Amino acid sequence: MADTSLKDFLIDQLAGLAEVRAKPMFGGYGLYQAEQFFGILLGGRVYFRTDLQSRGDYLERGMAPFTYTKGRSIVSQTYYEVPPEILENREQLLAWARRAIAVKPVANRKQKQKSNQLITCEICILAGGLSKRMGREKALLKIGGHAMLKRIEQTARQTGLRVRVIRRDCVPRCGPLGGILTALKSSKTEAALFLACDMPFVSVQLLERVMRALDHREAVFVRGDGEIGFPFILRRTVLPEIKARIGSKELSLHGLAAALTTRMVRLPRGVAEQLRNINTPKELEDARSRFEADARRRKPERGSNQQKLV
Repeated sequence: MADTSLKDFLIDQLAGLAEVRAKPMFGGYGLYQAEQFFGILLGGRVYFRTDLQSRGDYLERGMAPFTYTKGRSIVSQTYYEVPPEILENREQLLAWARRAIAVKPVANRKQKQKSNQLITCEICILAGGLSKRMGREKALLKIGGHAMLKRIEQTARQTGLRVRVIRRDCVPRCGPLGGILTALKSSKTEAALFLACDMPFVSVQLLERVMRALDHREAVFVRGDGEIGFPFILRRTVLPEIKARIGSKELSLHGLAAALTTRMVRLPRGVAEQLRNINTPKELEDARSRFEADARRRKPERGSNQQKLV
């Protein structure tokens, strides 16, 4: 639904509120009751203002905060997305809107800084694995004319965040936890989004989807086809847990996700295809074939758009 159509639908649903209106702002709309700003409509989504009391209802339904990227930071406001089932139910929507209107605006700059989450984040690509099943260094293998690591690095940079490649683990032979430990120990940001160097199908849209899911919890993991893995986000505060798990040889990502306060992002089948990684020569061959097939589909037929000269 386009924002204009959604705006008209929303105003109709909220007709029970006096003086409700939508005012254009940064490519979307701000929602007001009289002069009280209480919501945002942007990108086909509706966000209401929350506080500590009301925010739990949004989080229980898995709804994400309104976010935008500013430099290296993910800015997460106190506005959370309204669940689709609430938008469709006029009575419930009015109740949620009244709660948003009742939330007191931040009175001063210090309170505003405390209320809004400003989370500095970077992207770390882990490239320190042993590549045993492949038999050679995976990061340098080419797919579609580019090394896998270079391809993933280019995708990551499109987010606007700082990108680092972790080539050597400070504690070897610990699987991905060795690279995670290395990255978090040297990080200057509050959180890091982790990628593997052998995931050439990951898109910037998927990375942004994961970034938007970051809230008050310690971690964000994705689940596709029942598996938990890359990409994921960890706050730097989980560093003691990483050290403890390496010390006890508990090295699985599944175990790590279970041990932390984690938000799980479930991906539909089509998007989950992007999570495929390349571990064996057969998987490398299949990936190259897929890239070649995609390139042929994108390439226009020679001469199909050429005009004949008379």
